[in-house]
Amino acid sequence: MQAIELKDFLSFYALSDLAWAPDGHAAALIAHRANEEKNGYDSNLWLYTPGQPMRQLTSQGDVKSFIWDGSDALLFPAQRDAADQALRASGEEHTAFYRLRLCGGEAARVFSVPLNAAVIGKLAPNTYVLKARKDLEKEARLQNLTGEARRQALKDLAFERQHFTVFDEYPFWFNGSGVINKTRVGLFLFNSATQALTPITTPLFDVEGVKVCPDDGVVVYHGGDFETCRDFRTGIRLYDFATGKTSQVVPQSIYRIRQVDYWAGQVVFAGTDMGEYDYSQTPDLWRVPAQGGQPVRLGCSALSIGNPVGSDARYGGGACFKAEGDTLYLISGQEDSARLVRVDLKGQLTPIWEGDGSIDLFDVCRGRLVCVAMLDMRLQEVYSIEADGLRQVSAFNRDWCDSHEIIQPEQVRFTDPDGFEIHGFVLKPAHFDPSKTYPGILDIHGGPRLCYGPVYYHEMQVWANKGYFVFFANPRGSDARGDEFAFIRGKYGTVEYQNLMDFTDCVLAKYPQLDASRLGVTGGSYGGFMTNWIIGHTHRFACAASQRSISNFVSMEGTSDCGRTFVDGHLGAHTTQDVAKVWAQSPLSAADQCTTPTLFIHSEEDYRCWKVEGLQMFNAIRSHGVDARLCLFKGENHELSRGGKPKNRVKRLEEITRWMDHYLCPEH
Repeated sequence: MQAIELKDFLSFYALSDLAWAPDGHAAALIAHRANEEKNGYDSNLWLYTPGQPMRQLTSQGDVKSFIWDGSDALLFPAQRDAADQALRASGEEHTAFYRLRLCGGEAARVFSVPLNAAVIGKLAPNTYVLKARKDLEKEARLQNLTGEARRQALKDLAFERQHFTVFDEYPFWFNGSGVINKTRVGLFLFNSATQALTPITTPLFDVEGVKVCPDDGVVVYHGGDFETCRDFRTGIRLYDFATGKTSQVVPQSIYRIRQVDYWAGQVVFAGTDMGEYDYSQTPDLWRVPAQGGQPVRLGCSALSIGNPVGSDARYGGGACFKAEGDTLYLISGQEDSARLVRVDLKGQLTPIWEGDGSIDLFDVCRGRLVCVAMLDMRLQEVYSIEADGLRQVSAFNRDWCDSHEIIQPEQVRFTDPDGFEIHGFVLKPAHFDPSKTYPGILDIHGGPRLCYGPVYYHEMQVWANKGYFVFFANPRGSDARGDEFAFIRGKYGTVEYQNLMDFTDCVLAKYPQLDASRLGVTGGSYGGFMTNWIIGHTHRFACAASQRSISNFVSMEGTSDCGRTFVDGHLGAHTTQDVAKVWAQSPLSAADQCTTPTLFIHSEEDYRCWKVEGLQMFNAIRSHGVDARLCLFKGENHELSRGGKPKNRVKRLEEITRWMDHYLCPEH
């Protein structure tokens, strides 16, 4: 077996957007693979036909999304034509769409629209639903302009935005999207025969989620209107294609909505009414008549909706929530795994698959289920879900997994002082020799409402293959264990910090080969917060790597895309009302106690945990004589470790690994 090397992730396939054809005879998906030479990702369409080998449909690497255009063709946006590329380059909003027929031949350009758009569904022959981000300021500046006047206005606008930015809304930027001030995500109908482009949403409505239901002739979507400040509470609207009318199903001032679909003549949604657990409350399932009315909570309890199980070996996404007939299917985080369940019209929940691992996305057609999953500590593959379990139907990553030394996790569990069972995992070093001692790395997940599970994580496997113990846990605050377990509002840096220290003690007791004097700690996002907290509250770690972190909640408020209620929602205090409580839960408040050499990793365009968070902590510990290094990645955002440019992902992991090696393995 080959040792896992740092750059091996460049050869992985990541799978997304799995979708059945309308008649269920085949399913299409996008397979992504890093291209180090062009420092990006090749994304191509593949076809799964039951009983036949997987078949690659495209090779240009430019397919980012698609829909089925009938049962014999796929439709996707691309900029393959020089004239289309020139329009985009001039500043015009423009997207061309290509149709690829399954019977063979090249994809053909079939139409274009004056939007930077994706097609998300087909309602009728020649009638498509498009989603596009609208630039309201740009639209106003260009209104009624043509020819040279329009070209000059585009040049003037581009010049201005190169040199300054205006903020007069909140949020004014969003991670991965850049500056979003005066922009809205809208929905449009496009008739390819008449070229008619008709807005579905009102100008100020910002769409967060949408479902196109061609059999019912409706589009159901959630989001909200706002002029200057977006609320995290959203409403639901329904567009009826037959009448051309839009109706309000749920007002936008009550629920925080995560998912929505059309189910047996009603609307079903996952949302929270901000009850006992406030901001962090797990969404419930609700049904409401399509014409509006009082939503009714379904009598079932999914511990979480969607997949909370982390991995750095994914790229792209897909469906985690879908209604068909009288059944709602959804992915739910349960006990450190992401599982698939069904819910009937009475709210009765029935497990479909209850194994260990992660179902990442799925689709269903006529009761037939297919999914992308990470099972048995292997990389993503496509599985058919049968009555007797999951059957693997793809081999994208089989050869790599079969030929490399994937370390299997061992469980460590203990009960904390409040009676909660804490789940953790340990990867022993490759070729483990019980007569030797080894260094170790504590890896802390983000969120905090995410979790670790028995799922392949590349950075951890790299370190284990290099001779490290790697240990990771789901402390209080993590997902997939219910609201009471996850609720740590106002307790940041207390119960979950103690859980992680107790977990470290348990690991040291169980594995005497782990050298307590050679421990490192790392984590990103919330894990970066906790890394910053740890180095200010204990000296037990010989080094640390803090990634995309939070150090100062006082300065974070109003700068993050998380929203204006994020700090209060998590810390139980607002900077204008109780700044002392906010400061007390900020790692920067204890930076003067730090003695741990720390590497900071941050991205210049991280608008979730803005770069000043890393800069403040770096500067604070350096001023107290602590060895520190900060790597700021240009052109990257909060997703650097998972979706950043391949060369930057390599550099990031090299920096962290070298830092750990320097302090924990000085003999090397």
